[in-house]
Amino acid sequence: MASAANAAPTIVATTSPAEAVPGMGAAPVFKAAGGQVTFHPRGRILLDFSATSGSNVAARNYAATGARAIRIGADGTVGDHFAYLMEADLSGANAQVLNAYVAWRFDTTGKVRKELRVGNLFADRGVEGATAVDAVPFMQRNLVADAVLPRAGFYGVGVQSRISGDDWHATLSVTGDPLDANSSMRDSWTVSARAHWDGIGDADRFVHLGAWGFAERLDPGVDSLSRSLDIGGRLNTALRIPSGPLLGARSSEGFGGELGAIAGPFWVMGEAGERRFQMRDGSDPDVTAWSIGGGYTIFGGRAPYDRRSGSFIRPPIARSVLAGGAGALELVGRYERLDYDRLIAAGSGREITIGANWYLTQYLRLMGNLVFWHIDVPGARPDDGHTGTMRMELVF
Repeated sequence: MASAANAAPTIVATTSPAEAVPGMGAAPVFKAAGGQVTFHPRGRILLDFSATSGSNVAARNYAATGARAIRIGADGTVGDHFAYLMEADLSGANAQVLNAYVAWRFDTTGKVRKELRVGNLFADRGVEGATAVDAVPFMQRNLVADAVLPRAGFYGVGVQSRISGDDWHATLSVTGDPLDANSSMRDSWTVSARAHWDGIGDADRFVHLGAWGFAERLDPGVDSLSRSLDIGGRLNTALRIPSGPLLGARSSEGFGGELGAIAGPFWVMGEAGERRFQMRDGSDPDVTAWSIGGGYTIFGGRAPYDRRSGSFIRPPIARSVLAGGAGALELVGRYERLDYDRLIAAGSGREITIGANWYLTQYLRLMGNLVFWHIDVPGARPDDGHTGTMRMELVF
């Protein structure tokens, strides 16, 4: 007869022990005998289709398919205070490590939670910028999240402290370059912070207030910060807003604000941000972006929002298709704009997105977006068009 210490692991739950956020996927959590160790396999498959038409540039009018994300990983806990999470993406030409951290939780029973994370960390920057790719209500994060970010992007190796209550949170992070970055030169270092408060209203109807910012010091070996930003979706590589040359930057800083409201199945969220560059030649350009979006869940669920983290989540479903129900259907819309200042060769753009999200279960979603875009690219006349996109999303 096997002893308790050698007993086979048992299945105990279907929510992630590492992040403790509703709807973390279909895979079960395994718990070792005695309950001191948990293990939760996790993964995401996001497959997209895109078709663009209406552009004055023939090369932009085409259809494409691709994977937004193919991720595999695991998370879990050891004892009452220690947690871990690791995730890699396989959708590109090379595998890329994304979230990879260990965490110490100072209090796991109180209303106020305190946590310290060390590793390759996902940045906490705005509502959509701080939301996992499989939980954003649109197929593309807004231009604020994509444009107003440090050179390292969405991930960086370092340390992050988090404190949260039922309707508020605050984070402070110090990070270097991502785990997979070039290590032949010194890291560029970033200090960032974010806080939000949903204390105006009650549990069903409340106002969201938030702010965030970062400051980064660039390694002298960084010769360019030039970027081309997606518009009309990620698959059409001919649809990009160029920054123009950004050469000789010493540092940059960014900041943004959030204002929104949630009322049962309805939500609206506005975000704005600005990134300022400090250049060696004193030109000091900047990029600004803003966005306003909203959604309404017609049936089967509530607004896909978590008050503790101040970010979007996959919403709990009243009755999934597996239980004979219709799942949940959400309609969404968003307007956003991006501008570069004091960069002669930079472009600008704006887009209107309308879409629908059908949650068959909490971990299976079908999405459709129709994006009406306008871009101004240096050396070419302004262009307008529309892009239709669809996605099948499975999270486990």
